[in-house]
Amino acid sequence: MSEVSPRPPVFSRAPLGALLALAAVVVGCQDDFAERFPAARLDPEQFAFGRVVQGVEADRAVSLTNVGGAPLVIERVAFDLPPTADALGLRWSDDPADLDARRGLDADGDAFPYPLRVAPGESLYFTALWTPRGDAPADAAVVLDTNLPDGRLRIPLTLDEGAPELIVDRDRVDFGRVPGGEAALEQVVVTNIGQQPATVQRPRLDGSRDFLAVAPGFPVQLDPGQEVALQVRYAPRQEGPDRGLLVLPTDDPGRPELTVPVVGNAGIPCLIAAPSAVEFRSSLVDRTDSREVLLQSCGGQPVTVEDVRLEAGSDGAFERVPVEAPLVLPPADGEGPLPSRAVAVRFTPRAERLHRGALLVTSDDPEKPVRRIPLLGRGVVNGCPRAQAAQADIVVPPGEAVVLDGAPSVDLDGELVRWEWVLVEGAPGSVALPFERAFDPANPCAGGPADDPGTPTALFCPQLPGRYRLSLRVTDALGLSSTVCETDQPVSVRAVPDEALHVQITWRAPGDPDPDDDQGPDADLHLLHPLGEWGGVPYDCHYANPTPDWGQLDNPADDPLLDTDDIDGGGPENVRLATPEPTDPLGAPYAVGVEYYRSDDRIDPIDYGPIFVTVRAYVRGERVWTYDGPPEEGALPGEKRLEAEGDRWLAFELRWPSGAVITVDRML
Repeated sequence: MSEVSPRPPVFSRAPLGALLALAAVVVGCQDDFAERFPAARLDPEQFAFGRVVQGVEADRAVSLTNVGGAPLVIERVAFDLPPTADALGLRWSDDPADLDARRGLDADGDAFPYPLRVAPGESLYFTALWTPRGDAPADAAVVLDTNLPDGRLRIPLTLDEGAPELIVDRDRVDFGRVPGGEAALEQVVVTNIGQQPATVQRPRLDGSRDFLAVAPGFPVQLDPGQEVALQVRYAPRQEGPDRGLLVLPTDDPGRPELTVPVVGNAGIPCLIAAPSAVEFRSSLVDRTDSREVLLQSCGGQPVTVEDVRLEAGSDGAFERVPVEAPLVLPPADGEGPLPSRAVAVRFTPRAERLHRGALLVTSDDPEKPVRRIPLLGRGVVNGCPRAQAAQADIVVPPGEAVVLDGAPSVDLDGELVRWEWVLVEGAPGSVALPFERAFDPANPCAGGPADDPGTPTALFCPQLPGRYRLSLRVTDALGLSSTVCETDQPVSVRAVPDEALHVQITWRAPGDPDPDDDQGPDADLHLLHPLGEWGGVPYDCHYANPTPDWGQLDNPADDPLLDTDDIDGGGPENVRLATPEPTDPLGAPYAVGVEYYRSDDRIDPIDYGPIFVTVRAYVRGERVWTYDGPPEEGALPGEKRLEAEGDRWLAFELRWPSGAVITVDRML
């Protein structure tokens, strides 16, 4: 092979060594030239015919590849022949495996669709056809008028009867229709009809992996007149068109590679159905179930579905959903899913017994014009499943994970396949939902993956004090739900603070574009001891002093705890104090406040703007304070607006042991 602008060859019966060789001119030896111009590479460099038989058509192929940097344009293709030369034909394709190579030049004229364009790196394939009637003419060639720098490109036609000449006994291998999962074999015979020995190397099969070349003993040398056979195996995994190319490398100078296109399920309409049979294993009496059948095109031609109907004698419990007919499905392309159309069948049993029928699909698939799809259904009487939880009334402190267990649920005449835990009502401001398991077993309230209804258990973490109502809903293997039967199980979860004092804050930021992500403004809760001042240690319990030692040394009951410091927006943050100290001897009450600690994002350059804070205070488990100050712009009932980073708000004071709460509502 070479990149050439060829000069005229000689078409003669002289020995190959005496023929004029095709002179090569290097195209694009400089980078800028290669980028600006097309360049042609021929493989082989001529249509080199070996021994031919008078009156018998012979063919030779040449590929033309554009190895330049610009499109190669062919304006005209012609034969350059002496007046007495035999008639020649020329076919062409842009696919070496194309079974339907297009007309180019023949006795009926020129059929090329000019201009022919070959993009850089792409190829055209030409096949010269010659039926010898007399002596071979000299100086024959195929001539292409192109935009190559030399303009005209000549591809010589030569004859050398002293060389090896290999032929195959078929111009293509067509397996026709082979169902998915089955296999078929076809034989290909290679013969040396030349005057010298020739070697056939080990063959390969390009294209679909459903084809395999079976060629034990290769490479093999063939003497003149000798032949060798090999087999091609086709085992499609599913029905659908497959294409390949059997390639046999040789030392035949005229044909360094023998190629035979290979196809399967390609030339005819083909229709299959999935599934091949429809079964309603158990359907409730007097309830309608539905199943779909996919009609799939599996051939290289469009397939027309002419009719879809129930077979005569089918049980009346089956009903075909109407479908437009005729229905035309496009051909399969051999890649990706098969073109398909769904057809539905309904089944409504009226008795507890077995029902039989069949769906008949008529199409223009020549191998199977009527496809029968058996229908089988069983009507059953089904008892209602009943949801039952291990605990239906649960009381826990806020922030403690609860195990929801639906394992006691029952289905007396079958089995359960689905357990759904549904939150019906949550505490105000809560976003808690059931989840499958904890990401961190040491901190289960940090969350986990969504609840899997295929298991009976779930976790639930009521972060905010209040009451939560959930519903356990179960479904049996026949699709009957406890909701339909009105046998769902209600479950109550009450989050009740078990400390004498429990204070919690949450906040929202209208300027946060995604409140559910892990970014957002940061607010901080402060509980000040009667002797404390804002930000002071140890008498301000906040993010920088979450576990101070107040009151009696080594007595944790009078020490507050900040159990959560939420820095990514929304909260909650909780401070708990089991046993507050009496405030009268200390000369001042406890105080609760909130600081807008950070308004800009820790990662992205975003300022979230104002936030709206909700404070909830519980004394001995009862809610004792809600902000009810004057309405502020954008605030909802119970919310306090903090305008910007650094704002500090003193919300209320608490006297102990009376539990009296005094509203302060003052910006510091």
